[in-house]
Amino acid sequence: MSAAFCDTVDFLLTRAAWILGAVLPLPKRPHAMDAPQGVAAVDGVGRLFLQNTSVVNVAEMDERRYQKARWWRILNRIMVAPAVLIMGAVVSAKFRPPLRSASI
Repeated sequence: MSAAFCDTVDFLLTRAAWILGAVLPLPKRPHAMDAPQGVAAVDGVGRLFLQNTSVVNVAEMDERRYQKARWWRILNRIMVAPAVLIMGAVVSAKFRPPLRSASI
């Protein structure tokens, strides 16, 4: 196989994985932890929050993390349209027959 073909396939597969990531659903929205004040709590990632950290702050951090992930997912979904156009341009450029030179 030619290097140009391998480069094209690599380009298309990475963009296809990106588009697949745009359609995957987000994890469920986090809920406030029901631990009493002053007790150590563990967040969704498994980090331990010490006794001085309030449960409200943990819930706020989880919500903020969820909102950031949601914002990036929306941006990713918007950027899929230009990605499809670019993929079409790359494929058409790679598989277009060569131009004939005009003889004078």
